Amino acid sequence: MKRHRILLFLVCIAGLITASHHALGQPADQKRPENEKVHLISAQMAEMYELFGVSYRKVTGPARFLHNDTYILCDTAIWNTQQNVIHAVGNVQVIQEGTRLTGETIHYLGDLNTAEVRGRVVELIDKDENRLRTQYLNFNTKDSIGYFFNGGSMVDNEGTILESRRGYYYSKEKLFCMYEHVEMGTDTLKIKADSLYYHTDLNLAEYWGNVQAWHTDGFLTCREGTYERDKELFHFLDNVFIQTEEQEINAGDVHYDRLNNSGTLLQNVQVRDTTQQVLVLGDRLDFRREPDWVQVTENPVFIACETDPETNRTDSLFLGADTLRVFTTTIGQMDSLDRSRAFERREIPVRTKPTLQADSLLAADTLAAADTIAAAADTVAAADTVQTPETDPENELTEKMLRADSLDIQLNLNKADSLLLAGVRQEGDSLFNTMEVHLFYGYNNVKVYRSDLQSVCDSLVFNSIDSVLRQYGKPVIWNQESQLSADSVFFRFSRDSLYRVDLMSGSFLISQEEDVFFHQIKGEMMQAHMRDNDVYRFDALKNVKALFYIPEDSLITSLNIKECEEMNV
Repeated sequence: MKRHRILLFLVCIAGLITASHHALGQPADQKRPENEKVHLISAQMAEMYELFGVSYRKVTGPARFLHNDTYILCDTAIWNTQQNVIHAVGNVQVIQEGTRLTGETIHYLGDLNTAEVRGRVVELIDKDENRLRTQYLNFNTKDSIGYFFNGGSMVDNEGTILESRRGYYYSKEKLFCMYEHVEMGTDTLKIKADSLYYHTDLNLAEYWGNVQAWHTDGFLTCREGTYERDKELFHFLDNVFIQTEEQEINAGDVHYDRLNNSGTLLQNVQVRDTTQQVLVLGDRLDFRREPDWVQVTENPVFIACETDPETNRTDSLFLGADTLRVFTTTIGQMDSLDRSRAFERREIPVRTKPTLQADSLLAADTLAAADTIAAAADTVAAADTVQTPETDPENELTEKMLRADSLDIQLNLNKADSLLLAGVRQEGDSLFNTMEVHLFYGYNNVKVYRSDLQSVCDSLVFNSIDSVLRQYGKPVIWNQESQLSADSVFFRFSRDSLYRVDLMSGSFLISQEEDVFFHQIKGEMMQAHMRDNDVYRFDALKNVKALFYIPEDSLITSLNIKECEEMNV
């Protein structure tokens, strides 16, 4: 036992001799002001030793020292009173105003106000129960600043974990500063950065450098940002890139409210949907989830890419407006008037009650719809025959074409999934009312551009119930050499394919012939029937007036003017 004490004493003396080099030029103990001296408050025993003309005190305890309103506790200490240096071992602690620092050894330099704490686990705990753990930590008792190196980790009172190669702890400011290979982790989030500041009183983290973040459903990179732990608010800045399973997002400034599952993207926003080949651009995008709601303002542009399977040629549709809005709701939450009008426009028969099994339902509904349409067509034909005994063969052929085309459209629409026509779609049914509806709105100065189609209008609306894209506010459409306009325009889709365009009320068509001649058609309503994105038939209905220039041998020789109730091309 005596041999171990001598060995401990020699080790402590060696440390004190090394420390004395730091204190060269410092005043002797008797010349040092009283408030700068280290004071021994209590101990079981204190023994005097002298080595090379220097006096030492061996203090056994538990012992307690005081300096700068900071207590130093240990089992054994070698105290150089002349150099104001203490080397302590065994249950060592540094306690200051609620901050507690523990380790295996403490080398305290009183004139430098520095406690060098070492051990397999050196732990600093502040009054808010935030814990910093490392193996090497220097603590300034005067400024209440701790510095750790060679790796350390901090865990706050809510379980947030911070790790870095080195860092500082400012007790008065309640601030942790982490540098080099910084990592921050919560229950569902992990952030890496070059440097990070964590304000424990505000539960606020600030990070800089090569920032990388992982969430449960995505990955993010940026140059700087902040995280408010209590409010679950994230702010990412400078070249932000976000990647999820379905989207790639670029922006200059991103705000995300995790509690409300909403946020805002600012500055050069680009959102690319990798599943649908859709791109959204703008300078401000607001969003929230469950249900999904997205609004793009400040120079918004919607881009949809489409590839022709036969030619493998890619074409893009560009849509711009002052405001673009996309959101999801349910049939039960929709306005009753909007819901009823959407079902009226849908042109798909609504079944009241399934009479057959699901496998045979589709075929039965198709046949029933075909029979109904055929019967209605025969009734109309019979009525027309009675009213007009002398039937015009040309009009009769037109009517047959109309009936055949209507039947073709209905049969095509009835190829929908069997669930679409099942009885659970009745109004009032719980599953029916909770069915999702997707809506798209464009407000003010709407512009559409594609290589073969351009259009302008005041506003447009689309919903997934009727699959009709509606344009309002004097829309104008340009298709190759033709211009069409009306009070409103309906684009009707089936299975993502455009099958008809309806120009409602005050429709007008102009088609250029050579440089100065223009064919013109005017009517109450016009319909362009589409197949494979091409117009294969065009109808003008009610009070039709037409003006045609007729060329002969590449020269315009005559003008033909027609007025009728219906015109089919």
